[in-house]
Amino acid sequence: MRNYLMLIYFIAFLAACESTELDSEPGIASRRIAFAIPSQSSVTLYIENNYNTRVKTFYNHELLEAGSYTVAWDCLDNKGKPVPMGAYFVTLIADFGNEKYSKTIIIIVGKES
Repeated sequence: MRNYLMLIYFIAFLAACESTELDSEPGIASRRIAFAIPSQSSVTLYIENNYNTRVKTFYNHELLEAGSYTVAWDCLDNKGKPVPMGAYFVTLIADFGNEKYSKTIIIIVGKES
């Protein structure tokens, strides 16, 4: 059962990354990141650049109830500045007390053609 739940989290997390155009920065994509947790959990969700520097933090060890969550990343860092084009790593960590789940996916930031 444990592996089955882990697979559900991964699919929900990957499938929900979509790009949309921002009005403030035409041609730069924003990303929606979704995940689901089956029970109350301490959640950390952040984005790092390819130098392993954290550029954006959405949740930092925050206690969330069971359910589905979505965050939108507008391609701005924690200081509100646009990030350069490139690959970024989105990491989700959910700590259920007796189990810890961690998964990382890649998002590409760049101008749309």
